[in-house]
Amino acid sequence: MLLRTHPESFLLLLCQLPATDTETIMELFVESSALRQRVAMVDLEKGFKINLTRSEIFVHFERYLRRVHRLRLAVHPDLTQSLVDGGIMKLEKG
Repeated sequence: MLLRTHPESFLLLLCQLPATDTETIMELFVESSALRQRVAMVDLEKGFKINLTRSEIFVHFERYLRRVHRLRLAVHPDLTQSLVDGGIMKLEKG
């Protein structure tokens, strides 16, 4: 699967994320810092997001969803574990 973005653009994908078997998507996010910085995937039906960007437009989009549609997006449950497993993020207790 080939998924790339222009180095100066952001991409928001409104799509259905699979309920299971998200390994391929998570592997791409772990392997590519460009994807983590530029791509956001949102499943409006399930209320999940895969988003590590720092784009203000995505922040405003989430605020709009919360305010107008009362939809609060949650980080996809597999994303955090994939980032920890990939050594990109650490979860420390205490």
